[in-house]
Amino acid sequence: IESSGATNPVALPGVEKPGPFTFDSQGRLYVMDFGPDKQVKVLDPAKANVVQTIGRKGGGREGWKYHQDGLNNVRGIAVDDRGYLWTTEGSNPHPRRQAVWDTEGKFVKDFVGSTWYA
Repeated sequence: IESSGATNPVALPGVEKPGPFTFDSQGRLYVMDFGPDKQVKVLDPAKANVVQTIGRKGGGREGWKYHQDGLNNVRGIAVDDRGYLWTTEGSNPHPRRQAVWDTEGKFVKDFVGSTWYA
């Protein structure tokens, strides 16, 4: 979005179905890809290409098996002052899980809240 309010579509090569996004202090773009990869894709602003992926490819569930390093139903993402990515999973307005990823894209820890009906 330009300062005038005009919009200019951008191409996100390597991102099939973009969702929530954020930027880090170096200007890299982090985009949740809701396509089959179900990963956060990090794009270099100068080259507009994917330079890193975060999260298990395919998401965090295979049938009944749960993978802590996977992403499911991501509703928001942010990068903190250390460069760590925080992802929020769940349904609006009831977040269920916060997961933290280091600068290398490795899972660090998560915080799991109550269910929507609690």
